[in-house]
Amino acid sequence: MNVTDAKSVFDHMVDKNMDSWHLIMCVYCDNGIGDDALCLEEEIMRHGLKPN
Repeated sequence: MNVTDAKSVFDHMVDKNMDSWHLIMCVYCDNGIGDDALCLEEEIMRHGLKPN
């Protein structure tokens, strides 16, 4: 699975929790786009979750 496919699956998830956010961030980091993973922190907080 590539980053685009993983992000598509993630985007279609109805109930995202910290585990799902963590996994997509890991996909980004594992594929050399850690800066994009860090940008997800703002999106996490908009969904009412607190990064740990």
